Amino acid sequence: MQFNLRDNFLKPKGLLVVDGDWLAFKVAAILENKSVQIYDSEGNFVKKFKTKTDFKKSKVYDETFEIRDSQVLKSNYQKTMEYRLNDLVNTYLVRTGCDRALVAMGGKTNFRNDLPLPQKYKGNREGETRPLALYETREKIFDIFETALSYNEEADDIISKYQFLSSKNPEEHIVVCTLDKDARGTPGKLYNPDKDTLVNIEGLGFLKLDKSANGYKLYGEGRMWFYSQLLTGDKADNYFPCDYYKQLIGNASKSPLITALKCYNMLAECKTDAECIKVLKDTYYGWYKDITSWKDWQGNEIEGTWVDMFQIYIDVVHMRRFDGDRVCAKDLLQRFGLLD
Repeated sequence: MQFNLRDNFLKPKGLLVVDGDWLAFKVAAILENKSVQIYDSEGNFVKKFKTKTDFKKSKVYDETFEIRDSQVLKSNYQKTMEYRLNDLVNTYLVRTGCDRALVAMGGKTNFRNDLPLPQKYKGNREGETRPLALYETREKIFDIFETALSYNEEADDIISKYQFLSSKNPEEHIVVCTLDKDARGTPGKLYNPDKDTLVNIEGLGFLKLDKSANGYKLYGEGRMWFYSQLLTGDKADNYFPCDYYKQLIGNASKSPLITALKCYNMLAECKTDAECIKVLKDTYYGWYKDITSWKDWQGNEIEGTWVDMFQIYIDVVHMRRFDGDRVCAKDLLQRFGLLD
């Protein structure tokens, strides 16, 4: 359900919980000038481009040339940093009809990093170029806002807990502000700052398939979105439920076996949780019914069955709704008569 944002001005003031990891990155990125500098095979400077894409489209493109990233902080970046942080948070407060902000920040530990997945959780982000002032921006957030720092979980879990609280206490007007797609699986009020939309996630939800020049894209809300992630995985977070099955059959492709289109076709006709869980059970059982162990991303031999494999993907996808929250795969399957 989508709200008319103008109605928020008539509501009692409330609490806005902002994704601090996203906010810090967004602000830090605008505090610098980025470019790529091109050098030939002998180390001679060729030309500077704004992006790698611009270089690849240029007449001087040569696949043997070296690309060096360049980052330079803008003058007065510290003043801009504080101004932009305050301006963005104040804007989101106004748009959502809230008068208090809590910024959720990711800590140093996260249980998902230790899950025995075939591929390391978010391992594809290692070595990525980060904004120069990212750490400084995070420290500024701690200085000027009320914050909540995650411990052995993600900022997204903190956000999910407040979002779930908003569904249980609608009169308190709690809104979460994030672009993270995982939030669309938790019930409660969710504000998208880029689209300036406020929706109330509830119930089984729905899936929607959009087609563009780049292919199909899946959008969903509610438990249907959660179920879809257990089929497709997440490229941004470096996990796909089919990862180990591809190893078993010798499929070296980087593409997932269940695309957005296939996932939509698998779940679109489901009208109940039982029907959705049956699709998940059939998929994981079909892939992993014969396994007794698998090797995780660290090379450890992990003993387990298809139910255990199902469990680790539930653990990675599920955003905690309260402290200690965990969806048990065995209980879920037994509840719908899909496991003895």
